[in-house]
Amino acid sequence: MTDSVTITGNDSTTLTLAGTLFAVEQSLQTLAYKGVTAGASIDSISISATTYLGQSSASATISVSNYASNAASSQFEWNTSIASGSFDDSANWTVIGPSNNTPPGGTNVALFKAGSVGAYTVSGNAAVDQVKVTAMTTLTGQVIAQGASGIALVVDGAGALMLAGGAEVSAQAQAIVGATGEGLLTLMGAALALTGAPTTDALVIGEAAGSDGTVVNLEQITANGTVVVGQSGSGTLALLGVASSMTAGAATIGRSAGAHGAALVNGGFWAIGQSTPDVTSSGQLIVGDSGSGTLLIDGAANGITGQVTAFDATIGRQAGSQGSVTLDGGLLLVANTNATGSSTLAVGNSGTGSLAIENFSEVAVGAAIADNNGLLIVGRAGDGRGRIRIGDYSALLVYGDGHVGEAG
Repeated sequence: MTDSVTITGNDSTTLTLAGTLFAVEQSLQTLAYKGVTAGASIDSISISATTYLGQSSASATISVSNYASNAASSQFEWNTSIASGSFDDSANWTVIGPSNNTPPGGTNVALFKAGSVGAYTVSGNAAVDQVKVTAMTTLTGQVIAQGASGIALVVDGAGALMLAGGAEVSAQAQAIVGATGEGLLTLMGAALALTGAPTTDALVIGEAAGSDGTVVNLEQITANGTVVVGQSGSGTLALLGVASSMTAGAATIGRSAGAHGAALVNGGFWAIGQSTPDVTSSGQLIVGDSGSGTLLIDGAANGITGQVTAFDATIGRQAGSQGSVTLDGGLLLVANTNATGSSTLAVGNSGTGSLAIENFSEVAVGAAIADNNGLLIVGRAGDGRGRIRIGDYSALLVYGDGHVGEAG
């Protein structure tokens, strides 16, 4: 007997496959069928087996939902009366839409909203389309959010999400903290990986006008794309302690007119810019793009010096913007040893920029091993206003050229 399959019943509701068990199993692995309209009720597929002797098995049934053509996926809501439980336990969820008695996964949205208990602690692992948090929630397991719509994680509506207890969350699209309202994200003994494209915004804190987002990182955040602190609303980013680290393809603090962004690196390490075989990013740090942005790098008073590195940096980028960078026992390095051009620090590009270096702090621009490729510009364009203050026991090192009042 050959490993071939005879198929009858095409274009009907009953399909019969005849052949060896191995051949039938292989055919089922690549079975294509015509399903219901997107967003309609689920398909029910029943499979049974009959031997050549006429012995039949019981039917096995699976349910398939079609979420093509941008149709809304099923939303799973955490049972608001359960204070703690596992992400992968279907009994902990209420389904909005078609239900097949399973926990959220695939194309589903997992929502944690306020209820009769004050906060949720959720263990267990999951892979879903989007995680949305509008209540106090702690995740301790491994969670993947695919973000087919472009958004993988949302913390909003007075929601507070804590990643703790060894949690590992991977967001394959944009994460937003404070979309239209208030949102808080805290990492403590956990890791957040933002694995979207390097050309996209990976993390947005304070997205819309009137929003207020805060991220407190005591552990590890990695982002292929840009971290935006204050897109159109108010955003705050704090890296606290020696264990706190963040890598990002680029960073903007105070992006749009009217936005307010504030970043603090207190004993932590923020590396902006990646140049690897897998990820290549601009490495641009902007403090005050069209809005208002501040960056404070400190920690030396507590014995842990905060550090920030970037390929290029601009303080006060566009007309009307205000940018301020203060080092109070901190380090700032603006350099890219792989760059073909200059590594540039501009203070007052077309807006107003200030740089204060105080209390055993150091700012270095460029690198000697890269042919002294540093470039410092203070007051770049005609309307740019830049100011640098160097305090006691501090230094500004430029490995390359410096222009003061280039046009501003």
